[in-house]
Amino acid sequence: MATCLLRMLDQSTPPLQQSLVGALAQGGERVRTMALVRSVRNTALSAGFLVAGLALAVHTSPAMMAMLIGNGLSFFVLAAVIASLPLRPRPPLPHRAVRARPRGAPVRRCATAASCC
Repeated sequence: MATCLLRMLDQSTPPLQQSLVGALAQGGERVRTMALVRSVRNTALSAGFLVAGLALAVHTSPAMMAMLIGNGLSFFVLAAVIASLPLRPRPPLPHRAVRARPRGAPVRRCATAASCC
């Protein structure tokens, strides 16, 4: 169950990142910014895996606690960085007609979410 929840949360982050980049960057700058975000994320994941591997290799309680505390602190650092970003106001979007959703859409979403477990 935890794996399914983590997978669903992991799949929800790319649209959030893209909307943040869309609010901050203009035009062709968006592609470069998204590439930079992916590169930084991959580098951070690699560094995190290295630190986690060292903590598991040492296998002591203080090493495990330091790893968990460091992970928690990284979220606060990320929140501070995001809070410091300047957001530019976007022009209002033109009014569009709302399309009715097909009746099977909620069922497909639940089936998709359940299939990742």
